[in-house]
Amino acid sequence: MIKSKLFIILFILIFVINIFSYEIFFSGEELLKFLKDKILQSQSLRLVSFSLDDTISNELAKVNSEIFLEYEGGYSGNSNLSINYDKNIDGYLHEKFILFDDESVLFGTGNFTESGLLTDFNVFIYTEDQKIVDIFLQEVSNFKKGKFGKNKNPIYVVLKNTDLNHVKIVTGPSNQITSSILREVKKAKKSIKVFSYSFTDPYFVEVLERMSSKGISVEILSDDWNKLYDSPIKFLTGIDVKYNDNIHAKTIIIDDEIVILGSYNLTYRAREKNDEIITIINNESVANILRQKFDLLYVE
Repeated sequence: MIKSKLFIILFILIFVINIFSYEIFFSGEELLKFLKDKILQSQSLRLVSFSLDDTISNELAKVNSEIFLEYEGGYSGNSNLSINYDKNIDGYLHEKFILFDDESVLFGTGNFTESGLLTDFNVFIYTEDQKIVDIFLQEVSNFKKGKFGKNKNPIYVVLKNTDLNHVKIVTGPSNQITSSILREVKKAKKSIKVFSYSFTDPYFVEVLERMSSKGISVEILSDDWNKLYDSPIKFLTGIDVKYNDNIHAKTIIIDDEIVILGSYNLTYRAREKNDEIITIINNESVANILRQKFDLLYVE
């Protein structure tokens, strides 16, 4: 009887651990503390970012770190770090993720800088699911071989039954990355909520206006960047747009079920030139958390 009860308790604990084996972070002190602690607990790191400063460089300097940065974004800190700069002359290395001991990954929408981790609004997800980790390792393998931009091996992978449920991971520049986002947006039945930094791509103007004309609720929470620069977002019809001065997230929530999250801004450069990575996550729990955050910021 006691053994049976212990077995049931153990089963429940394993089940709960599996359910909550990922973590969602918004930029802020909690994220920064988690990241610094995780770095110092690791034996080796692989970091990919547009830019890097001293926000986590002291921790990185204490661990065997392999770092890939965009040349124009670069490193503005003072620690002695070995940096590999991208060779994508036409576009940017714009991806944002860090691998810990090749066993877990933190990926999201912000660079590993003070603004990316603390002051601007960004979204990050941490997972120890090895199937997801292995895909990010594939992208690092491209960079280690000096393959960037259209010279690399693009990734288009569908993963089932991960700790985040069903996940599609796609890299660019490639035809698949933009078409994958548009395909999901076109499937919307009720609502589309968009966190947007820069928004200049007419492909997305057309599809969002078309979805709105079908009665789909389309809401955009945009950074002020789109007010200052030549963005078509201000001319969208039938779509509710609100502005905030620190939105850097590149995230779309569809029908409170699907989340598209990654480094991809809704721009021509992201579509055609940059090294970008997106995750398309079919997970109602993740979608609801991000939807609640969207709604909270939308009414502020």
